[in-house]
Amino acid sequence: MSTSKLGKSLCDLYRAERKTLRLLSTVLEGTALGSALTEQADLLQQLSNDIIIELKAYIYTDECSCEEMERLNFTSFKRLLSELHKRRASITTQQGCVLSDEYDLFVFGDVMKQLGNEMGLVSKRVHVARDEKDLYAILVSSYKKRTSLLKAVTTDDADDAATPADSLSPSSLTSMKIVSAYAALMERHGKRLETYRKDDVYVPERGSSISFEVQ
Repeated sequence: MSTSKLGKSLCDLYRAERKTLRLLSTVLEGTALGSALTEQADLLQQLSNDIIIELKAYIYTDECSCEEMERLNFTSFKRLLSELHKRRASITTQQGCVLSDEYDLFVFGDVMKQLGNEMGLVSKRVHVARDEKDLYAILVSSYKKRTSLLKAVTTDDADDAATPADSLSPSSLTSMKIVSAYAALMERHGKRLETYRKDDVYVPERGSSISFEVQ
């Protein structure tokens, strides 16, 4: 699969994650956690915009071979992907510290710090990736790791993970329900990204669309 298709696939996954975070933040409006989720959703929009700008700037010229063009584009995309994960790692870790230290939200604080650490590791791994296959392997592995981290702190019934975010209410939205829902989302993302890689074709999630316009 080309670097361009990987970029579009990531934009699709970020869109789905952003939608879920916005739904949860709406339910939790006015709370510290709601603000943190809103910030994460806004950050995902920025990351998607950066990827779109990167794809639009790809080199297409008769002055170099297709192989050389792909190599240059891959190197540029790999650098961007590493920077994006490093940025999100920093912000997520900082949010975790604030939630734990200032609001005594220890469950969410610990989860955010662990996710931030994982994203930091992804940034380093992406930096040394040799090709698109390496990038896919790194990202799929990371989604699986995030799923494991999230599931490790949940104690609610498995049915909670299947509850749509838009059907939750403040009274029913326990810490474990939120973490379970996010774990399920990360698990779906990992499986979908693996499908993109195996099929060697980009197919957006049902009901989603990717517009190559910076929002």
